[in-house]
Amino acid sequence: KKGEQTVAVKTLKENASEKEKIDLLQELLVMKNLGYHPNVVQLIGCCTEKEPTLVIMEFVSLGKLQQFLRDSRAERHYGNTHGSQFLTSQDLTKFAFQVARGMDFLSLQGIIHRDLAARNVLITEDRVCKVADFGFARDVGDTHVYERKSDGRLPIRWMAPESLYDNIFSVKSDIWSFGILLWEIVTLGSTPYPGLSANDVMKKVSYNLMY
Repeated sequence: KKGEQTVAVKTLKENASEKEKIDLLQELLVMKNLGYHPNVVQLIGCCTEKEPTLVIMEFVSLGKLQQFLRDSRAERHYGNTHGSQFLTSQDLTKFAFQVARGMDFLSLQGIIHRDLAARNVLITEDRVCKVADFGFARDVGDTHVYERKSDGRLPIRWMAPESLYDNIFSVKSDIWSFGILLWEIVTLGSTPYPGLSANDVMKKVSYNLMY
C-alpha cells in the first residue's frame, strides 16, 4: 500500500545470552554510524527501550548472495566448476565490483567487517549486492587495526593468517576475505577449500601451502 514499507527485523531468541545481547547492540552501534551507500544494507530504526532489542533494516528481496548463486546453477556440474542457468560472467563481475564498492565505503568509515562472505551479502530484485551482517564488525577509528580478545565461533575459511593465529583484524584481513568471496562467486556459492577440515585449512593457510 502507498506509504508502507517492507522491512527486515533482526532480534534475538528469548533465551539469548548476555554476550549475544551485547553483540547485537554492538552491531546496531556500527550501523547507526554509517551513512548511506547503495552497496551496504541500511539501518532504518531500532527499538532498545525494552527487550527484546529490535534492529530494523531495509528488506533485500532476493536474500543471501550465497543461496542466490547456488540456486542459479545448472543441473549438470563437475567438481566445483558450475554452469549457471541465467547468470553471465558479466553478472558475476558486477557482483564482485558492487561488494568491493561497499567494502571500500566501510573502510573509509573506519569499519572492519571481519566476516565478509557470500552468506553475508544480500542481493536485491535488481541484482544489486549489499554488504550486510555487522555482528562481527568493529569501528577502529584511526588505528585501523582490531585485536580480538574474546573466544567464539570464527569464520575460519574466510580468515587471513594474521587473524587466525594472532587475532589481528584490519582492512587487509577484510581484503583477504574478499578474495575468498571472489572464489565463492566464480564457483556459484561453493564452500571454500572443499574437502578440507577447518583444522586443515588453518594449517595450510599458516604454511602458505594452498594451491
